[in-house]
Amino acid sequence: SGDHKSAVALLEANLATPEVQSDDYMAGICAALLGSERRTLGNPGKAIEDATTALVRFERAKDKGQQRSCHLEIARSWEQLGKLERAVESYRSAVTLDEEGELDAERAQDLKSLAQMQEKAGDIPEALKTWQELLYQKEREKDIFGQGECRLKMAKVYKKLGNSATAAEYRKEGQRLQEQAEHDMQGANESAVFNKLSDEAQQRLSSGDISGAYKGYEAMLAEARKRGFKNGMGFGLR
Repeated sequence: SGDHKSAVALLEANLATPEVQSDDYMAGICAALLGSERRTLGNPGKAIEDATTALVRFERAKDKGQQRSCHLEIARSWEQLGKLERAVESYRSAVTLDEEGELDAERAQDLKSLAQMQEKAGDIPEALKTWQELLYQKEREKDIFGQGECRLKMAKVYKKLGNSATAAEYRKEGQRLQEQAEHDMQGANESAVFNKLSDEAQQRLSSGDISGAYKGYEAMLAEARKRGFKNGMGFGLR
């Protein structure tokens, strides 16, 4: 608590200097940090004021990334105050900025936060729309695991809406997609292991180290058998 109070005092002092006040970006940074510290100290009302001040500065500086951060800080502060509808508005503003700035990774995270807050606020139909919007993005990105996660979340929302049949369908497909993603990742990891062992063996063979190359191929064979490929089938070993 003492460290945070000291940080607040330092940031307030910096923000009051003519040098910082004349620079929109630096003033925005100081105000944003000040708001974050105040929220940590349990003063979300003041944190919203600081983050709003920072937002105005970053709008002047045309920095969409920092504007997004301000909206997220404001959303967290509204949530801390129990004003969930206002928090939803701020998360939606962050998503809008993501779309304007083509920030796909940030948009995915903000859509997730928005959907969760809509659920928390009791606006289940809107939460479903937001999860669907995120699912579309994950499909465009060919993110199999992300698609599975969205479908599992949507299954819970459909259940809240009393649509058990659709909930079951989304849950089944979500589980299938996540299992597929895990399988694909395991396969990619296995391929990396064998590629490394193969490269090492080929390097030793090229350098005339027959004994070392043989040991390398033996290691590949042992790895293949450990993973259930009898006699190294599927990895060029017989």
